[in-house]
Amino acid sequence: MADAHPQIERDAKARREISRAAGVALIGMSAALEDGLVVTPGAGHATMLLVGFAARGRRLLRAAYRLIDAGERDTAGPLFRVLNEYVIVSRWLLQASDEEVGVWAVDDLHRRMTVLREVLADPNVHADVKDTLEKERDHTDAAIAAFSAQLPAAPSGGRPRPPRVEQMARATGLTFQYSYGYRLQSQYDVHATTLAVDSAYDEIPEGHLVRSVPQFALEGYDSYAVGALLLLDLLQPLTERVPELRWQDTATMVRQTLTDVQAAARAADDRGEL
Repeated sequence: MADAHPQIERDAKARREISRAAGVALIGMSAALEDGLVVTPGAGHATMLLVGFAARGRRLLRAAYRLIDAGERDTAGPLFRVLNEYVIVSRWLLQASDEEVGVWAVDDLHRRMTVLREVLADPNVHADVKDTLEKERDHTDAAIAAFSAQLPAAPSGGRPRPPRVEQMARATGLTFQYSYGYRLQSQYDVHATTLAVDSAYDEIPEGHLVRSVPQFALEGYDSYAVGALLLLDLLQPLTERVPELRWQDTATMVRQTLTDVQAAARAADDRGEL
């Protein structure tokens, strides 16, 4: 597109700037998550889980935007992969029964306990670190006992297992988000895979040229828009569940803005401008 009209890039840049502003607005809207927000025991497990994911998610997006602003879009990929998982799991938790949430929590605690025991068994662990880990082990053990007491015994006498992330995505209608945003990002941007290696090279007659910027899973998408949509999807259940936060007006405005930006991008694509 060497002869493309300069206004095409100006329009694309404007869309990116609007998407970025939408994400920044969400980060600002949810600042209560950093300002000493207290979740009372009566709020319930689901609200506590949502707040925890949201508190971490907004910081992930803020960090991702800093990377993108610095011209390092590829390095924001792993942060978006985490946000994707938060969205999928939180959506499943919202529709899960109390028993299913308990099974999920107990399974996670058992996994945590396994790691703690393995690390504590390492003879190279420093005494100060070991003391901290032992306290965490005791805390985790107590949490397992508390949650397990609320669950019915499994028919086989074993421990019930929660669904995998793939099954959670299927149950909540987020299969594309799982397949593309979770699995592809895992292969490209997170894990030590052959795809991660391949994406770092370009083939040339002389051999393999190391790319200055490796290819990454969401390279063809507006990273600002992807991040804003992920955080919006993460915050939306809290917006509806806890109206006292008073996020609804801003969240609605941001969603409409991002919808308009997506519509403009699709129109540009239809005109062959992308």
